[in-house]
Amino acid sequence: MDMKAAKITLILLTAAAAVIFVKAGRAVDLRRTLPFCDGEPPNKYHLGAIAILLIWLWGMARLRRKDEDD
Repeated sequence: MDMKAAKITLILLTAAAAVIFVKAGRAVDLRRTLPFCDGEPPNKYHLGAIAILLIWLWGMARLRRKDEDD
């Protein structure tokens, strides 16, 4: 895995942990940061998690495109 991809993935995990921490106000379980995996009805935090995943996918696609241009 490219170092840039590793950095993007770590940022994604940190952002997801921050979302669940703010939502729950207690210890962070990263599995619960995935959208719709926390057992609660859909809410604005699920939309935030989906946005974070889409940004991560966009970043990974940009990294691949840059490698192909070289």
